[in-house]
Amino acid sequence: MVIHYQKPIFQLEPYIDYLWEKSEIDQSDIPYEIETIFPEDQLNIAFTLGLPYFRAQKNPAVFETIDTHVIEALHTIPSYFKHQIGNHIFGIKFKIGDLYPFVARTFKSFINASVPINNLFNIETDLIQNILIANRFEKRCAIFQEFLLTLLNPKRKLKLLRLNSYLNSVEEFGNINESAYKALMRLFIDISGITPIEYVQIKRINQSLEHLSQKKKLKVMN
Repeated sequence: MVIHYQKPIFQLEPYIDYLWEKSEIDQSDIPYEIETIFPEDQLNIAFTLGLPYFRAQKNPAVFETIDTHVIEALHTIPSYFKHQIGNHIFGIKFKIGDLYPFVARTFKSFINASVPINNLFNIETDLIQNILIANRFEKRCAIFQEFLLTLLNPKRKLKLLRLNSYLNSVEEFGNINESAYKALMRLFIDISGITPIEYVQIKRINQSLEHLSQKKKLKVMN
């Protein structure tokens, strides 16, 4: 499996974790038949540049075919992906809630879903074609980021900043009144698609997985 990663340009650093690309050229590039992705608090945009890949939820025996360009919403249950030789995927991983300033919709209930990109963006055919024919990963990153910058909505950006400022200030968050607290909870769901409780649960799962991974590494080193 050939994998590339790139950090976003500085204007998009508050929103994008990283851009990525992976391809499977031969059988040795597929280390396991089914890839399990545990619940995570990030959202991916994925462009299919090669053959289709396959996605399942709940039941890793029932797969749907992904043969187009999709938005993989953050998920509160495990997802399963089956790859094949000829897969080539270009993706953008957003931090929690950080696609919100770029689209004109709420993310309430937008979880555990894989939907066509055009359900959220009005992407011109020429843009997708330019991404498809670009001969380098770095070029694809530049094309998409240039497009994304044109969509940044100042009012929705301020809403996200307001929520983050409260979440990052325990003292301030603890002193707000009940009415403001409820408004912030609604805003959290609108922006992220999940409740604060679900967010904490996902973070705990990921922290546990990271801890187990570190323990395995230490055993190997010993």
